[in-house]
Amino acid sequence: MYVHIIILISTVLLASFSMSQYASSHDLTQSPIPTVSKFGAFASFAVIIFFAMKRTDYIDTSSYVGAYLSSSETGIGSAVNAFFNAEHGGFIATETIIRTFFGNNSEMYLLVMALIGYWGFISLFRKYSVDYRLTLYFFITTQDYTSAFNAMRQVIAVSIMLSASDAFIKRKLLKFLLLLGLSFTFHPSAIVWLPVYFFAHEKPWSKKMVIFFLGIAFAIFFTDTFTNFLSDVGDSLGYKNVTYGGNMGIMRALFFAAMPVFLFLKRNELEDAPEFIKISINLSAVTASMCILATLTSGITIGRMMTYFNAYNCIALPYALKDRNGQDNSMYRIIFILAYLYFFYISLQGNAGMYVSSSLGIYEYNL
Repeated sequence: MYVHIIILISTVLLASFSMSQYASSHDLTQSPIPTVSKFGAFASFAVIIFFAMKRTDYIDTSSYVGAYLSSSETGIGSAVNAFFNAEHGGFIATETIIRTFFGNNSEMYLLVMALIGYWGFISLFRKYSVDYRLTLYFFITTQDYTSAFNAMRQVIAVSIMLSASDAFIKRKLLKFLLLLGLSFTFHPSAIVWLPVYFFAHEKPWSKKMVIFFLGIAFAIFFTDTFTNFLSDVGDSLGYKNVTYGGNMGIMRALFFAAMPVFLFLKRNELEDAPEFIKISINLSAVTASMCILATLTSGITIGRMMTYFNAYNCIALPYALKDRNGQDNSMYRIIFILAYLYFFYISLQGNAGMYVSSSLGIYEYNL
């Protein structure tokens, strides 16, 4: 638990310092984004990446490391062959390339995987966040950063799709499809982006968006049939043992549902928001819908797909917490900071709060 608290505090401090350095040499009144330099954006993730590299156990970590160490495949030829012929070819090819350069060094394996997994988040947040520090605060307190500690295949697929943000936001379909195809070679759940691409550009809370969410609500009424279908899909995507039920699932659903509700209440103020913010608002609603659906259908594995979209939630909220003049609304800001902190603390009480590193002498298991 304490490792995650250290990550939260140090990352926010690093982001604050990076933002202050950037602001001292740039006129942000003329161009409000980015709010941090490329180096500062990357440096803010330094502590997260360090702990990602040093871990020896965190849910599925030992399985990934064990599989990496058990293989002896090396060389570019083997990597190319794996990419085109192996299941999850992109991931196996990446492992092969890492093994070619670093052998069976598990720390370097975890380091390279973390760098790739976080790159998409760093790129997206720097390009589109109006408050990099607050975005990272939301990113950490919703525990999206732990995806790179656990679901390594999927987080690289997420990273690729977040790196495709320009193609997505600017509707460059060919480039988007190429990156979608690449991410699919790491984790097939990336296909969820295909339908999202075609409706995410709609005006927030428009009739088309409302119909989409009503369709999700309608599906929930057919829980038995819909649950079985999604369970089959989830199993085929590698989510056989993932659940989102129980009290924590309900709390998580209510928490994520509150975000699009807040954005809906602010819709008049957000009427003139930039295109990328309107898209982020729609994806915030997608995130909440997936979380609610996962909870109401007794732990449906679709909840893990939230990771693809919650990053946009972390962009929409800092923008919405400003008034029409671009100034921070202190009351709302404090409420959301405290609410996210409470959610972070509660989340750490279970498996998510564990962290084990034999080299650092840290053995924090489930509380």
